[in-house]
Amino acid sequence: MTQDEFTKARRKMESMRASTTDDNAAFADSDKSNVKIYFLTVPKLDEYKFLVQSEEAVNTRLTVGKYSKKFLFYKSQQVIRKKLKKTTYDRIERTFESHIEPHPIAQILMCNLKSRDIQNLLDEMQPNYSLSTINKVYLFLHSMIKHGKEEQDFPESYNPFNTVELPDETAVGKKQKKYRYFPRNVLNVLKRLHWNAILMALSHTVMDRLWFLP
Repeated sequence: MTQDEFTKARRKMESMRASTTDDNAAFADSDKSNVKIYFLTVPKLDEYKFLVQSEEAVNTRLTVGKYSKKFLFYKSQQVIRKKLKKTTYDRIERTFESHIEPHPIAQILMCNLKSRDIQNLLDEMQPNYSLSTINKVYLFLHSMIKHGKEEQDFPESYNPFNTVELPDETAVGKKQKKYRYFPRNVLNVLKRLHWNAILMALSHTVMDRLWFLP
């Protein structure tokens, strides 16, 4: 083997050795990059998972007043979708603004809301309001919590109405108005009398006009 051939063979061997080293280095870098991707991805997935799971926690950390407003927004969207009458929404909103928002219960966190808090509100209303008004407050809070559970804002085990009781009608300070209705046959008679009275009045008016004609 000549000197030139020997030199070429040595360079070829060195080239092959260098290629093998590069491949190993590339493989090692690839492993490192995979490790980096893994450690970047897992925390990100955990963050998303935490955000999803913390949605419940976020809502339970809202006060009764703030979550009530969230519930009212949902009701306002029902009005837009024609699933709820505007008059019904106005009544629900008045119930919140008149009886729940001014009361200390509005400052209680949803996660700390207990049956006794709701019961205290209803009991305080008892001497001054009718059963109908008290029932509207009860239904507002009950519907709000039911909606929250349906939206998975609260766990299924969440039930602050567990021991809440509505008062008997005889126990409230302001009695409900009782309306008496006439039987249908009586109403028909009254309608006929009403129209007869109108016709009679019109006839008298016409006669008076004719009487004064020249």
